[in-house]
Amino acid sequence: MITDFEFLSLSTPTLFDVSADETFYIYDDNRKEIVVLSSLTGEESFAFGRFVFANPTQLTVSRNYVTVYEKDENISHVFNILGQFEEDIEGNVQFEENQRFVLKKFYFESFVGKKKFAVAPYSWNDFLIKNGYFVLSSDEKVLIAEMEYEKR
Repeated sequence: MITDFEFLSLSTPTLFDVSADETFYIYDDNRKEIVVLSSLTGEESFAFGRFVFANPTQLTVSRNYVTVYEKDENISHVFNILGQFEEDIEGNVQFEENQRFVLKKFYFESFVGKKKFAVAPYSWNDFLIKNGYFVLSSDEKVLIAEMEYEKR
């Protein structure tokens, strides 16, 4: 289904992601906060993070977290799905299931166990994990792959 919403409460939407329950999370550069909108009505549910971000470059919504990455500062601001601040973490951090991963120069790694993924001879510039897939980009290429989890 294709839908058209007019988000009248937004003046300068610059970053966007959708949660698993189809709620819209939009960073409005004019309001300097993340605005949460219902996908059913298009109405604003709540907003959070006002004036926390200097220059956000990535907004990612996972099952339990909203992560805002600021590339210039190399910091990820982590909020729970209800907009409550959790922590600031150095680097580009992404959440998948109950794990968190951070982008390093030549790979990304898990916080627990420090397991390395997508090791390359060139630098990765950007990083995203969403719905069981990860995307890495460098000056030379883009890598898109599915995360596979081992059963223990």
